[in-house]
Amino acid sequence: MEYAGGGELLGYIEKRGKMSEFDTRKIMIQTINAIHYCHSRGVIHRDLKLENVLFRDKVSAEEDNNDFFVKVIDFGIAGVCTTGKQDKDNAGSIHYMAPELMEGVAVASSPALDTWSLGLMWYSMLYGTLPFYSDNENELIEKIKKA
Repeated sequence: MEYAGGGELLGYIEKRGKMSEFDTRKIMIQTINAIHYCHSRGVIHRDLKLENVLFRDKVSAEEDNNDFFVKVIDFGIAGVCTTGKQDKDNAGSIHYMAPELMEGVAVASSPALDTWSLGLMWYSMLYGTLPFYSDNENELIEKIKKA
């Protein structure tokens, strides 16, 4: 396996607060390309989040001249893209889960699940926070489903 010792994207965002549009674009293009490759082979990540994107090299939250080469990791709950078969489990990180997963029934693995998570990651990188937040899990689910 390739070594990626630069730390998590989440750690960078926590230190920096938010990222410029230019730097966000650099990271998102790489992440989207990686996920597109997976989707083209029928694999759905199902747990995309800032913690599952690692920097290849050390980056500094204080500098603006980072290269931002990233790797997508943690395919532990990845699924196979199907048209009708439903996954037995809607696992993943609740803050990044698509609204259709909040209904309490299993849904078919679809690229749309990863697309939702990519959008939340993009938002978080630009604004330094997730768009939906609550200390109460049921309240968070309602915000994701209705907001």
